[in-house]
Amino acid sequence: MTHESTTGIGVIGTGWWATQFHIPAILSSRGGHLAGIADQNHDRLLAASTAFEPRLATTDHRDLLEDDDVTGVVIATPHSSHFGLAKDALTAGKHVLVEKPLTLHGEEARELQELARAQDRALLVGHTYQHTRHAKRAREVVRSGAIGEVTFVSALFASMVTAYYQGNPDEYRAVFNFPVNGPSPDTYSNPALSGGGQAWTQMTHLMDMVFWVTGLSGDRVFARMENRDLDVDLIDSMSFILSNGAIGTAGSTGQLQAGQGQQQELRYYGTEGYVLQELINGTLTIVLNDGSVEEVPDAGPDEIYPTGGPVQSLIDVCSGGAFGPETADSSIATVEFLEAAYRSSSSGRDERIGSSNA
Repeated sequence: MTHESTTGIGVIGTGWWATQFHIPAILSSRGGHLAGIADQNHDRLLAASTAFEPRLATTDHRDLLEDDDVTGVVIATPHSSHFGLAKDALTAGKHVLVEKPLTLHGEEARELQELARAQDRALLVGHTYQHTRHAKRAREVVRSGAIGEVTFVSALFASMVTAYYQGNPDEYRAVFNFPVNGPSPDTYSNPALSGGGQAWTQMTHLMDMVFWVTGLSGDRVFARMENRDLDVDLIDSMSFILSNGAIGTAGSTGQLQAGQGQQQELRYYGTEGYVLQELINGTLTIVLNDGSVEEVPDAGPDEIYPTGGPVQSLIDVCSGGAFGPETADSSIATVEFLEAAYRSSSSGRDERIGSSNA
């Protein structure tokens, strides 16, 4: 397939996730090609340019945004930079895929959504688990009302990320490979770049799935966070109220060690049944009060976490696929939820979620 018949995608940020997943996904995609890459760090840019040989490699992301071959942009940079880069890309008329979290502040996330609407451009967020058939089935069941009114949600996410928060990413090289560039030492450990630790890095997966499946948002949250000896949070516990009055709990830790199995599960309970969704194990069970049980066939190893899914969605949109203004709704709800959770951990009080913060 020639470039003339495919859509050009630019990538801003050439760190770990971009070079191990996003760029390879573009190169192997259906209907897209790598139009260019940008990174302020010359060494990372050079390594990525050598590995992938893009037509354009620049230290100034504006060069990408001014390129007529670039229809869509992937933003895979530290969390604190997402808002400014996404705003630039949308203003330039590009469709945008932002790595999670969308932003670190709810007002910024909503500003991006309004800008995307005004520009008639897609604003997508890199929540990979949503691209599985299990997630889509869970969403279909819960939103259809099959389990009745959602009354309680329980969510858990345990993962191996402590070394990232310590600023020692090379400790994980043997586990995660890093074929081109690994994370910079300060990407996840410096709160000025990351906004925080486990909540912004890992609970984004958990809470975005809750909001994406249920169609609800958060109302209030009470949070406790422990940094241990780090500059960012490592262990988080939250209790919350959803927009329909349902209550829930969410917990997360990054303390797991190499070789230990992860736990990533969500449970949605309603007046007419419940759904058990295990992300990392690829299982989904639907139990209704009428006695019916649906055991959805397990996901295979390549299906559990489809890393190319977000990029393919961007390419499909750039190629004329449909998108709606609600695309980022669950991600905005997640930003507002976690922003309030950090406030709660600091204040020791229950905090309202959303723009009013009253």
